[in-house]
Amino acid sequence: MATHTLRTTTRFLAIALASASTAALAQSQSTPATSTSDTAAANQASQDIVVVGIRGSLDKSVEIKRQSAVVLDSVNATELGRFPDSDVADSLQHITGITINRTTGGEGQYVSVRGLGSQYNITTLNDRILATDDDGRDFAFDILPADVISGADVLKSPQAAAVEGSIGGTVNLRSARPLDHRGLHMAMRVEGNYNDMSHYKGYKLSGFVSDTNSSGTFGALLGVVYSDMKFRTDALNYSTWDPYSPGVWPPAPTADGEPPADAMPVNGLCCIQFGSVVDRKKRMAITGTVEWKPTDTLHITLDGMYTKLNDPQVAYNQSYYPDFTYDANGLPEWSNVTVENGYITQFTANNFDPELVNQTIHRKVSTYLIGGNVEWKPTDRFTLRGDVYRSHASRPEGGLDTFLTAGLVSPTPYNQNTMTFSANKNKMPDISVTLPDGSDYATALASGALDDNSLWSTHYDGLSGDTIKDTVTGAKLDGTYEVDNSVLKHIDAGVSFLKRSKSRRDISNDWTNGSNQYSTLYNTMPGQPGPITFASMGQDVISTFAFPNYFAGAGGNFPRTQVLINADALLAGLKSLDGTPNYTSGEGVYNFADTLPQFNPTNSYVVSEKTISGYIEGSFSGYGWTGNIGLRLVHTTTHAATAINKIISVTVKDTANPTASAVTDYSEASPLSAKGSYTIPLPSANVNFGLTDNLHLRVAAARTMARPDLNQFAPTETDDTSNQNYVVYYDGNAALKPIKAWQFDTSLEWYYHPNDMLSLAVFGKKLSGDITTIERNGVDIGAVGCFNGNPCAPLLFSVVEPINGDSSRVYGVEASWQHMLKNGLGIRAQFTHTWSASTVEGQNVGTIAGISPTTFSINPFYEKGPISLSVSWDHSSSFTYATYTEIDGVPAIAKAYDWVTATASFDITKRIKLSLEGRNLTNSIVRTYLNGDPNIIWASGATGTSSSIGAGYTAYGRTFTAGIRFGF
Repeated sequence: MATHTLRTTTRFLAIALASASTAALAQSQSTPATSTSDTAAANQASQDIVVVGIRGSLDKSVEIKRQSAVVLDSVNATELGRFPDSDVADSLQHITGITINRTTGGEGQYVSVRGLGSQYNITTLNDRILATDDDGRDFAFDILPADVISGADVLKSPQAAAVEGSIGGTVNLRSARPLDHRGLHMAMRVEGNYNDMSHYKGYKLSGFVSDTNSSGTFGALLGVVYSDMKFRTDALNYSTWDPYSPGVWPPAPTADGEPPADAMPVNGLCCIQFGSVVDRKKRMAITGTVEWKPTDTLHITLDGMYTKLNDPQVAYNQSYYPDFTYDANGLPEWSNVTVENGYITQFTANNFDPELVNQTIHRKVSTYLIGGNVEWKPTDRFTLRGDVYRSHASRPEGGLDTFLTAGLVSPTPYNQNTMTFSANKNKMPDISVTLPDGSDYATALASGALDDNSLWSTHYDGLSGDTIKDTVTGAKLDGTYEVDNSVLKHIDAGVSFLKRSKSRRDISNDWTNGSNQYSTLYNTMPGQPGPITFASMGQDVISTFAFPNYFAGAGGNFPRTQVLINADALLAGLKSLDGTPNYTSGEGVYNFADTLPQFNPTNSYVVSEKTISGYIEGSFSGYGWTGNIGLRLVHTTTHAATAINKIISVTVKDTANPTASAVTDYSEASPLSAKGSYTIPLPSANVNFGLTDNLHLRVAAARTMARPDLNQFAPTETDDTSNQNYVVYYDGNAALKPIKAWQFDTSLEWYYHPNDMLSLAVFGKKLSGDITTIERNGVDIGAVGCFNGNPCAPLLFSVVEPINGDSSRVYGVEASWQHMLKNGLGIRAQFTHTWSASTVEGQNVGTIAGISPTTFSINPFYEKGPISLSVSWDHSSSFTYATYTEIDGVPAIAKAYDWVTATASFDITKRIKLSLEGRNLTNSIVRTYLNGDPNIIWASGATGTSSSIGAGYTAYGRTFTAGIRFGF
């Protein structure tokens, strides 16, 4: 009786809760590929498979692949609310052609397909575009708990009925459907995790309930997931600078302190920054679905998903900036220099101040997608489908992020610290700092001797952050007409409308120079009694601590104590200086209000995009073959709005001095808008030859496209008038067109035994119109130049802006194998290799950067009775991380990388299961080097910059997760 009451109550609650959310939760009925009847048939075939455990998941993946009208691979849930891996991207990595980028904590964040970066792909949920939380279109998978996904398909060859926008491939996520499995199904799971490097712990709670009526015509599903996890990532970043050496150090300088004419260039260190990023990820997600099938000819689906990520990140970094300069006698301030293969690998830097940096990023993202789908079959031959949806992502981060510094200055005479550096092959470097009294900096930090009473001071206080909103609204109507007794089996046609609007509000203090208002607190200016320290402000700003296993196994000797800069105390101390003389500008007084972040209209934008597309597609079949051929026509208009500070005049008093300062006069920010449009036909064809019942040859060809990121349409502007160099840089161009590609695919698939498969695929893509930049000289922008006291005259500028101009080619081969034995043993393996070539401004720059050319996964498993065991080994080969670095012609090379995950579960009863998972069991570390030289670890974003991109050395540690599940 109690069991019956519980069952009835649970069923009632499931239907009531899901029905109550119908108005807000709606999505289309999912198909693994597109909305055509061919792929719908494949999906229906997959629904007949009861997914239980690893074997059931792999069975479904094979069946979807076999029945699909296009080239695709998939991964599926092992049970209700349980994906094969703890995050979606990790599971996708087991698919041929997929590589992933990892974020803090080692979680997969962005997905690349077939040798092309994530910006060339799109991610959909039930065939609908998902809104994203940054400037790009590529979806960040770490905002989405894997528990809300029942499956994912990677579409590698397109068809006319599929939504356009990807060249590499489309990743279509599928949510569960209650009518897929009749009756009441429920699952509740509790998991806890532990990381052996950081010693941090976390937990996750999830629950799902799905029910249908006895006739299977109405069903409802509701799922809720909440997790609270903490991660630490240890990372080292280098940047380089290029002084000169004649082969014997130090060089003999000329009278003006410059290197002699016969000096040979060497590459020396600019900046080292290393430390830990700590983030606490709290995620909550709700998914709901209501399905109603009142008749055999009418099917209505309403569903949706909401997820919220709260991920504050704090980076605790030590920074070393041993600038190469000449002293008053024209001699370099570096000594004991060793040069190897053109790189400075050892040196001693005088007049050096160590620095600490705390950087916070308040990443909060809310994303939802709601929609509804109706499928109606008024006649035996005609089916009509309609779908509407809305997706929205919001990241309200404006002005909340901080980048705070603390530099240890020396007492009189100032800047008497000494730094010694030595690179170590395949290890962290040796770094030591000797303080003026002869003591060791690392020892003093560890003992707590360097507290607020020491000469800690600040010079940069960045307060920033963008607020980003993205809204996608879509609707489509398509139909299928079936033709009998003909090679032509059915005709599909449809029309769709998509509107997308993305905005960025930059709220920061860099553009007002508020971040540098207190820069002389770090140095000493004439008339200043001495550096203004934290203690003199009356604030407790500095505290020290140590992380466990900090850079464990990384080698090298360097300071290992971390420092917390109390942001509230530091900012309060700076505010207390209000009214005192401003030694930075040399005039006026400090005013903390000038340091607060302000809205920057010239780095903000609103871009809207409207697309109308239509398609027609015919599906054919004959003896031993099936196929489709179609055409999709896409018309898109864009409108971009921003603001610019127009340059009115540039004044230089002495042009004979090449470094003479320029005074640039700007107008107030004025609105600027621009429009663009394009119309592109996208033909496609897919043919499946059944050589035998179990051996299939697929051939596909198509024209595809990938749209530029939305911010690339916004003509936000910066300029450079220093050193008599007059350049205007536009970050966007509303006239940009999509990147286009012709591609072909062919694959041979052998289904040699039920649930066993061996496949081989070859593909190629030829891209044109990729985004590059062009510089136009002698452009009159309406500004005047006033030089040497002469009358002002029109001043011509160089204008740099993005255009469609580059091209590239990608070719590759894929192989996959799945085999299961009756004794419970099985294996799944995949291999992908790509070849690529890229042309930038007419010059061949080698392979496409950022993607590993060779990847493979090997996944042996055992599943029989109550026991389930699985190991996944994912390997990525060495690759060109970035073509452009600070050193011309020297790329950044990422080393090969492995990621091993193991899972085990045991069914105590039919309803209770225990599970255990270990991630990154080999404790792999990401390493990137300049030109592949392990003596020089690299981490800068582009030529001439010193911004870190988080490469060089990155360690995550091992994470272990244990859980218990109750379900039926």
